[in-house]
Amino acid sequence: MEKLEKTVSKVSTIRGKLLLQGVIGVILAVIIGILCFSFGRAYDSGVARQNQYNNSKLGISNVRYDIMDADGWVEGLMRRVKDGVTDAAAPGNEVATGTQGVKDNVAAHIKQIDDAVLTAEQKADKETLKAAWNEYWQVNANLFTTLQTVNPQSIATANELVRGPLADAYGKVNDTASKLDKSITKGMDEYAVYLQGTLLRWMPAFIVALVVMIVCILVISQVVSRQVLAAIAQLQQATEHFERGDLSVPIEAKRLDELGKVSLSLENARNSLGRAISVACSTSGVVAQSTSSLAEKLSQTAVTSSQASTEADTGAQAAGAVSAAIETTAAGIEEMSASIREISSNANHAADIAGQAAEAAREANNTISKLGESSQQIGEVISTIQAIAEQTNLLALNATIEAARAGEAGKGFAVVAEEVKDLAGETGTATENISHQIEKIQQDSTAAIDAITRITKIIEDVNNVSMTIASAVEQQTATTAEMGRSVTEASSGASSLSQQVASFASMAAGASTELRKLSEDVKDLDTQVNELNTEMHKFTIEDAVI
Repeated sequence: MEKLEKTVSKVSTIRGKLLLQGVIGVILAVIIGILCFSFGRAYDSGVARQNQYNNSKLGISNVRYDIMDADGWVEGLMRRVKDGVTDAAAPGNEVATGTQGVKDNVAAHIKQIDDAVLTAEQKADKETLKAAWNEYWQVNANLFTTLQTVNPQSIATANELVRGPLADAYGKVNDTASKLDKSITKGMDEYAVYLQGTLLRWMPAFIVALVVMIVCILVISQVVSRQVLAAIAQLQQATEHFERGDLSVPIEAKRLDELGKVSLSLENARNSLGRAISVACSTSGVVAQSTSSLAEKLSQTAVTSSQASTEADTGAQAAGAVSAAIETTAAGIEEMSASIREISSNANHAADIAGQAAEAAREANNTISKLGESSQQIGEVISTIQAIAEQTNLLALNATIEAARAGEAGKGFAVVAEEVKDLAGETGTATENISHQIEKIQQDSTAAIDAITRITKIIEDVNNVSMTIASAVEQQTATTAEMGRSVTEASSGASSLSQQVASFASMAAGASTELRKLSEDVKDLDTQVNELNTEMHKFTIEDAVI
């Protein structure tokens, strides 16, 4: 057994040990199979021979029964003859048929005695039995022949045959059958003893082989289980350390079998896991600090974003107010532009009238120059002058009105218009004086010419001023139009700015909400990282608590 244990221990792998166990089991099973096969063959052979003995025994027993059966038919025949039956031995009757049946049975029963189980003496007895039967049947046939005719003589002869040769043949058959029966019975009993002894001799070998197989299997199983259980116990201890988070206990991986490979893999996993946990602990600490800092910054950012959202709302309201003010200004500028365009039209019209007045003054000058020659035309000139004075007065009035509408821009023009108005009044007064003093025209013609010359100069000045006013009004119209476009663009820009500021305020509010959510998420992450860090510090690596 020690040698077997050493042999099993030399096998390096569990698979090899199990294979060795299987091979040994198969070999022992084959040996037991051979023993069983041999035992079975011996048993089958013994059973077959025993059956031969039984058949032979049955055959000889039947032969002994047959002789008694044949003797019974003879007694029946003789009884019938005695009773006076004349055809008692006739062929085909009941006695003849029964006797023939016994004869046929005897032949079959003798054949049933198997020569394979007979000794030489028994075979000789079998032949003697056959001869005795033949003798018996011959005497029996003579008996039937004698009794074919029933008379006292045939009856006497028949009695002699029955008491003499037939009785002798009967005794010989019975004795030989009895002897052969005893001999076969004895041989059968002796073979039964032999067969039992043979089977008993096979049984120890079979039991020994079975015990050896069981012992070998138990030894191999014990060796394998002891080694495997030891390795499994070590692995179980290592896994228990793993379960407690203790990675400081090394795992021995000295075995060369599959469990040794598993131990080596677990040792490598322990080292890798230890390194990973060390790195994870360091990283989790850094991450915890980072998440804490990030949470604070996100909180500050959320507050700042909320303030920015509030400021953006205020800016949006201010931008809306600016946009409304600019729109109001644009409407006012549009109205002022319309007024300036009207002033420009009136100024141009005044310039035209001033031009006409200048032309009339020149004509008046010519007329006055010819006053000496055509005094008759003085009245027309005076009328013309009066009309011009009235028109100028009206123009000055209109200019004054337009200057009042223009406001600050029309103050200068108002002064000129007032001056024109005054001049128009003076012209009216002069013309009236001229009308009253028509008689003095001749004397005052020179003064009139001078006055008309001054009037012409003044009208030209008025014309120039009107042209200047018209030009200034046109420039002011262009400037006002440009201002209107600028204000309109500013209004559009202010409206767009208001929308953008409102959009920014909305985005700032959304960003503030998201930042608050993100801050809460980061706080949750910080809590989880701290929990992870706490769990990681529960592991023990290389005799140091993480």
